[in-house]
Amino acid sequence: MQTSWDLQIASAQYQTIRAFGGKLLKRVPFGPGDCGYFTDNDPCPDCGVAVGQLHVQGCDIERCPCCGGQVISCSCAEAAE
Repeated sequence: MQTSWDLQIASAQYQTIRAFGGKLLKRVPFGPGDCGYFTDNDPCPDCGVAVGQLHVQGCDIERCPCCGGQVISCSCAEAAE
């Protein structure tokens, strides 16, 4: 049986598009170099996704495809509601 967090990670993989800067853009997956002090094979230190996976919503490591900043604090991301 999967844990609740495993299900959130799995669900995030289907949320590939989000509104950024008034446009629908592909979300940026976790990748090497997103956290300079971690190795390329370590999972995201905030939400636990593996390299190449999309972050769980609210993760403070996820990058904005518009400005390159953190999605959680940039003004490009628009609430998806």
